[in-house]
Amino acid sequence: MTTNFKTIRNTAAIILMLFAATTMTYAQQSRTLKTMFDIGGNKCYGFIVANTTFAGFAGRMSVNNTELYITGGNSQLIEALEKQGVPKKYYNEIGSNAYKISKFNLYMKGYVVKGQYAYNRVYSKERFNLQLSHALGDFTTPDFDYGHQNKDDYKGANSWESTGSIVLNNNYYPFEVTEIYFRDLDIRIKN
Repeated sequence: MTTNFKTIRNTAAIILMLFAATTMTYAQQSRTLKTMFDIGGNKCYGFIVANTTFAGFAGRMSVNNTELYITGGNSQLIEALEKQGVPKKYYNEIGSNAYKISKFNLYMKGYVVKGQYAYNRVYSKERFNLQLSHALGDFTTPDFDYGHQNKDDYKGANSWESTGSIVLNNNYYPFEVTEIYFRDLDIRIKN
């Protein structure tokens, strides 16, 4: 009787392990993106705060839960914000006074990078184009230029999930917000 119980227990354990192995999800890690932007030399500037998720297998980057803070801009924009009753106040998230925009569409371009150290970083071959809003996110699946690097070196601690990020403040791989549409104000600012 005890051998039948052990056999059943072992069989059940094997079935559970097989089930777990076939239903595994691919690894992913989320990080908070917080960056400054400037459109068209003081037409509009401020901060973007969003969640970025770097998921395995297909190398997908998603940007969601975007918040837009305007710290300054042209007189037309600032007057429209004040007329709409949007308060300018201090936000801990950005460490500055700003107008927090509730409804917007935002267009941004840039590159992504992976690699734990400067000597082994690889950059996306092309710029991504994302359209974000207060309600919806967007995603990209970049293709990387490995050059002289070995593609197999980008696993574990050096993987896309662990080291992926948007390239910021790099003249060779520029990041930019190209357009913002303020939905409540019906104002569109382009770079």
